Amino acid sequence: MKNISTASFVTIIPLHNESKIIVKLCHSIENFLNENPEFKFILALDNCTDDTEMQLNKIVKNENILMIKSDLQAGYGNVIRFAYNKTYELGYQWGIVIDSDLSNPLREVKKIGEIISSNTDTKVVIIKGNRFHRIRADFVDVPLKRVIFSQTANIFAKIFAGKYSQDLTNGFRAVNISWVNKYRFNESGFSSIVEEACVAIANGYRILDFNTTLRYDEAIRTESSFSFKPKLLLNYSKYIFKIWLLMIKHK
Repeated sequence: MKNISTASFVTIIPLHNESKIIVKLCHSIENFLNENPEFKFILALDNCTDDTEMQLNKIVKNENILMIKSDLQAGYGNVIRFAYNKTYELGYQWGIVIDSDLSNPLREVKKIGEIISSNTDTKVVIIKGNRFHRIRADFVDVPLKRVIFSQTANIFAKIFAGKYSQDLTNGFRAVNISWVNKYRFNESGFSSIVEEACVAIANGYRILDFNTTLRYDEAIRTESSFSFKPKLLLNYSKYIFKIWLLMIKHK
C-alpha cells in the first residue's frame, strides 16, 4: 500500500435512528481502527428520535471516533453539510462519506485514502466509487429493488453525464472540504449527492472515479435506508439533466 496521509481526511458516517445496528456499526469501526489506528471517524447524528445517541454515549470510547449532533432540519444532505463544516473546523482536507450499513466495506476507505494521497490534480474535488466498472454491475447479494433502481439510474446518468463520472448517483465518495464549503447547496435529502456533482462540474472542477463493490453479503443490515419516492427520483433527474446541459454548452 502507498503511504497514506490520514491527517488529510476523515470518514463521515451519517446516522438517523440507527438503534438496531449501532452496536454492530461501532464494533466494525473499532475492529477497523485496531488494524488502522491512524484513521479517524465522525458519526453525524441526523435528528435521531430513538436511542441511537444514548447508545453511542455508552459505547464510543475510542478517541478516533467523534460523535456530532446536527440541530439542522432533518435530511441526509443537511447532516452531511453539517459534518463537512465540522470537518473543516477540525482542519481536514477531505471528508469520505460512507453509509451506516457498511454495504461498502470499511476497507474501501483505505482505497480512497490511497487515491487522496496520490492525487496531484487540484481540479479533482470529488472522488466517487464506481460500481459499474464491469460489464455487469459490481453488486453482491443486493436486493432486487435496489439493483433495478441503481442500474436504471446509472444508464440514465451515463447517457446524459457519463463524460464526467461512470457512477454519478453513488453516495460512497470523498469530497474536498475547502471546495464544498465555498458553495451553497439546496437539497436536504439524498439528491444532494448529485447536486454536489452538478455544482462541481458547473464550476470547472472534476470528478475522479475509482472501482468499488456494493456488498450486501457484508452489510450490517439487509434493507436500504434509501428512499425510492418519485420526488427524489425527479430531483436526481433534474441535476443529471443540468449536467447534460453543461456538457452541451461546453462542447
